[in-house]
Amino acid sequence: AVMLTIISIGSAMTPAGALGPHDNFGQPFYIFGGSNGRQFTGNTNGYTKQTCEPRHAGNSGGHSIWIQLGSRSHRSFVRMNTAGSSFDTLLAVYRGNSLCGGLTRVVANDDCRGIGSSCVAFTAQRNVSYRIAVDGYAGASGQFNLRFTRQNI
Repeated sequence: AVMLTIISIGSAMTPAGALGPHDNFGQPFYIFGGSNGRQFTGNTNGYTKQTCEPRHAGNSGGHSIWIQLGSRSHRSFVRMNTAGSSFDTLLAVYRGNSLCGGLTRVVANDDCRGIGSSCVAFTAQRNVSYRIAVDGYAGASGQFNLRFTRQNI
């Protein structure tokens, strides 16, 4: 008998698929179109909330990581969730390039279907970049999973 093991590593950023240090809004982790259907992992322990950072999903949070969804030449339907994370997550998507007065919330969520993980879905407009914040409810932090799909429309 032959045993076959398949391992999915998620993001190509590091061999483990982990998001690096992207605590700063100005230095986000980038997700491009080729990342469709991937899972990214990271840890928000020790991360901070920056001056002017919004209350994600209406909660103060306190340990956010920033991700940027690259723009495309056509519209797409985007879905993200944090199922399987080790803490109660907040997930928010914004347009804009500056924390202080330059962000517009697109969508945000806390407790998708009441399970402590978060989920969002939105239509990404053509040639627009989006900033994504993953944070923890009431300052919670830990290991998170971010699942991502993008479908052209």
